[in-house]
Amino acid sequence: ILDDNYDRDVIGYYEEDNYLSINILFIRGGKLLDKKSNIFPMINDTREEVLSYISNFYDKHTTRVKEVLVPDMDINLVLEGSFSLKFITPQRGVKREILKLAMDNAKNYYNEQISMIKKDEEKINNSLNLLSELLLIDKCNHIEIFDNSNIFGSFNVSGMVVFIDGKKQVNMYRKFKISNDKNDDYGTMREVIYRRYFRVLKDNLERPDLIIVDGGVGQINVAREVIKELGLDIAV
Repeated sequence: ILDDNYDRDVIGYYEEDNYLSINILFIRGGKLLDKKSNIFPMINDTREEVLSYISNFYDKHTTRVKEVLVPDMDINLVLEGSFSLKFITPQRGVKREILKLAMDNAKNYYNEQISMIKKDEEKINNSLNLLSELLLIDKCNHIEIFDNSNIFGSFNVSGMVVFIDGKKQVNMYRKFKISNDKNDDYGTMREVIYRRYFRVLKDNLERPDLIIVDGGVGQINVAREVIKELGLDIAV
């Protein structure tokens, strides 16, 4: 590809229908050695998503490449202040052609993957709609799930996992250390549900459409009592 024998990364991206596709070409010794492609839904604007992806990538991957080719001047200026790497945006010549190749690869990857992604999304939406019908609730796009555990009857903890639109939201997962050290699952359920949804009210956080608790009728009734005491209307 290049006859200068330098090591460099080339980053291209493509955005459509609120999805971002990114392609990275790994050029080593002037030769294309490997590539990496990803596609994901965007939460922020395109520039912020691209910056976040590249920053996370170089936080996790130590590299000594001579330079990194990126499509936008304003992006490379931000990145150069964060990493000891040279980010450049070529305007002409072979480097510009290689950058265009990465951009084209990102678009092609989007086209290859989007039909499968949309089929998966349709399947998830159908499942959520069916679940709502079975539970007689309007929707269940935001689900919070609780499970309690203890070690040798003490050191009680409870975990919460969150799904939004059928996708796990790891950054919203929580672990609660329970103040009561007795092997009392009902007490643990009462404490964790109260603590979680008191904070939802206090901090005006988004309320789930559905709460799922691990256990039996007793645990469900305890959770429902707490939700009612807090003046909330959330299916359990």
